[in-house]
Amino acid sequence: MTTLIDHASLPAFRLESLDGAGGFRAVPDTSHPFYFDHPLGHLPGLLLLDMALGAVERAADPDGGNGFWFNRFEVAFRALAALNLPLDIQVTDDGPDGAHRCTLSQRGRICAEFVGHGAVHRAAHPGDARESPAVLRPFTPVPPAAVRKLRPENVFLGNRRERECWPLAAAGRSASSLAAARNGVYRPVYLAECFLQLCRVSRAEAGAKPGVIPASREILVQLGGFLPHPLPDTNALSVTFDDHDQGGFFPRNHRSLRRTASILSDDDSICHFFCDAIVI
Repeated sequence: MTTLIDHASLPAFRLESLDGAGGFRAVPDTSHPFYFDHPLGHLPGLLLLDMALGAVERAADPDGGNGFWFNRFEVAFRALAALNLPLDIQVTDDGPDGAHRCTLSQRGRICAEFVGHGAVHRAAHPGDARESPAVLRPFTPVPPAAVRKLRPENVFLGNRRERECWPLAAAGRSASSLAAARNGVYRPVYLAECFLQLCRVSRAEAGAKPGVIPASREILVQLGGFLPHPLPDTNALSVTFDDHDQGGFFPRNHRSLRRTASILSDDDSICHFFCDAIVI
């Protein structure tokens, strides 16, 4: 078994190559200050997405000398992942239209299934000419409890502006242990978390006590994104809902919700996210 060196932007788990043919093992760090900002009974879904993205990138670019941009992905959460067990990951490139598939399992039980389209893009190097960083606009984050966080540095969503638009923390401002950018572009997992924080704000209960995270009433079952082009980390971003709380039904009469949102740069839509959740 060969242990691969973790990339600086993926400090929440150790990724080990098992067979050199798309097999990996991910060992989570359950003390990570972003993913385990507060006590949890299982591995968070965003961490499973981060593991899947990391495994596919390692399989597609084993030397790690280039960036890998996912322009479209979906992940379905099949079962809760235990905190104290590693995940076995298998990556293939036999998905539709050449997409990568990825399964994450614990002791033979599938916890998540991922499918994504992407390609290697040239990483930015220190000597490359780059645009000047965007001027940091005033940014006032929402209360941490509103996005189910305790640490203020883990809040990426700002207070709502006009036209139902929420600003996002700029890459140069974020002090969170979840890296906002890598190789000069925003990370898809960071953008996905920004979207999920918007969803959490939308369902925050009126009168919730400051600093207290209420019990969740939803189970995330699917998350996806469409990101046509790499987004330079010099861009100032915001997020707005496309559709909010589209009702439906899952088996056994559980009510479901679908939310869709767009990430904006200078008021132009540049990528889209969706999620499905079961209401409990």
